[in-house]
Amino acid sequence: NELLAQRTADLNVVQQALAERTQLDRMREELALASKLQAANLPKPDAAASLRPSVDLCATMRPAREVGGDFYDFFPLDSDRLVLMVGDASGKGVAAGMLVLVVRTLLRAHLLAGMSPSQCLQSCNRLLAQDNPGGSFTTVFLAVLNIHSGHMEFSNAGHNPPQLRRASGSLESLEQANGVMLGI
Repeated sequence: NELLAQRTADLNVVQQALAERTQLDRMREELALASKLQAANLPKPDAAASLRPSVDLCATMRPAREVGGDFYDFFPLDSDRLVLMVGDASGKGVAAGMLVLVVRTLLRAHLLAGMSPSQCLQSCNRLLAQDNPGGSFTTVFLAVLNIHSGHMEFSNAGHNPPQLRRASGSLESLEQANGVMLGI
């Protein structure tokens, strides 16, 4: 009886370990899927090449973990204007990755509806702040560049001041573009 009780206890430990291993494998699969989803929401490598010779653009992203809170996007708004955005969500991992997907989607929808960069950031901030129990936030620099005239309209929601490289090669900080982070 004592031996049977010990073997039953051992079997229970093995079953629990197997259940935990199964759960861990499922979580790894979900993280891998989240990583693929995040990568799929970045502009395709040939998207930048299609902008030449008007715009020479290069970007890359390597998350610190499987899923990260950094993001960038660019896309033509129409035949004359190009949208550029870069941002960083608070925290790391899946929660930050989910936040940037929501922010990117909201910004795209607002821009395609005809809002200016500052209107987009204001509206997005209101929407995020309404239902934000975790206190998450994200910084965003958002710009619309007229690729023919060179005129750029931009707004900044707490992101590091971007650097503008002029045709002459000189660098200019766009520090006047500084606002509140989204979700605050």
